[in-house]
Amino acid sequence: MEEPVTVKIEVVESTGDPSPGAFVSLEESSVPFPEMMLVSNEDGHSSVFLDEGKYRFRAQKDDRIGHGEIEVVKSSTKCRLQIRLGQRPESPD
Repeated sequence: MEEPVTVKIEVVESTGDPSPGAFVSLEESSVPFPEMMLVSNEDGHSSVFLDEGKYRFRAQKDDRIGHGEIEVVKSSTKCRLQIRLGQRPESPD
């Protein structure tokens, strides 16, 4: 069995500045993965160990959201994903 890969996630504002305190969650994955929630640190970073597969993350801070996708492959030792905030969530009708 392959060792999990460290995926570093960076959440940034629409300006490119770090977004500390953003909530990061896994929306979809091609492999089974438990529900999880991360919070970005003062530099907008968080990290998670993932197995090989495709993953889609969502980040949210206040009323701004962003999405990012990453594919982890066997040959990866470290992966990085940047999620840019800016899109406002849709309001229910």
